[in-house]
Amino acid sequence: AVGSRRSAPSHTLQQRTASPLASVFVVSLVIPAGGVLQLVLYFGVLAAAASGPAHQLLRAFTAPETSDAWRNGRFKIIPGVEAGPWIVRKARHLAVDLAFLIEPQSASELAERVLGCVRISHVSLANGLIPAYCGTEGEDE
Repeated sequence: AVGSRRSAPSHTLQQRTASPLASVFVVSLVIPAGGVLQLVLYFGVLAAAASGPAHQLLRAFTAPETSDAWRNGRFKIIPGVEAGPWIVRKARHLAVDLAFLIEPQSASELAERVLGCVRISHVSLANGLIPAYCGTEGEDE
């Protein structure tokens, strides 16, 4: 499997967490910015948090028999622009926060939980590029 390769981001995520992970949730965003920009994010679900209504929603979301209509109706991205001038039209760079969740639609599915968050800093508005990731010194690539 792709995720079992030592070079796979999901494998790295499993190795670097202090607590065991029940699963890894991957979000792939394709952004039409001039050409095509793809952003792939990996979020670990802690084994200790792998119960309750929020985790049941995640399991239903990832189940092969779940319809695209169900997934599209529940998967939510909450954006926030945190750094940038008041007039975004004149901005060159900004920071964008994104939160991902699966929306509960009944009382039995509450409480709503954020699956993962990310801040993308120094996004260039001129060419739609996100700066390359630079790991800490001594990290394996």
